[in-house]
Amino acid sequence: MSTPIIAVLMMFYGVGRWNGYFAAMIYLSDRELFPLQLILREILVQNQMGDAANQAMMNSNQSEINMIKQSIKYAVVVVSSVPVLIFYPIVSKYFEKGIMVGAIKG
Repeated sequence: MSTPIIAVLMMFYGVGRWNGYFAAMIYLSDRELFPLQLILREILVQNQMGDAANQAMMNSNQSEINMIKQSIKYAVVVVSSVPVLIFYPIVSKYFEKGIMVGAIKG
C-alpha cells in the first residue's frame, strides 16, 4: 500500500536532483565535470547576453537570428525534460495502482 507513496517521493526527488544545477555551479570549477543542466544553463545565459549585443546592431538578418535563438531555447528545454518524460511512464503504473487502492471501498 505504501508503494505509490514511495514512487511519488522517488520521482519528486529524482526530478529535483535532475534539475539541480546550483550546487554544481558553486562547487565545481572544472568545466569537464559540469552536469548537463549547468551546460544547458550556460547556453541559455549566453543566448540572452547575445540579445543585448544584437539589439545594438540592426541588420536585415535580425529576424533569422531571433528565430535561431528561439530554436536554441526550445531545444534546451526539450533536452532537459527528456529524461523526466522517459522516467514518468515507468512510475505511472504505481500512481494508477495507488489511485485504485484508495478508491475501492471494502
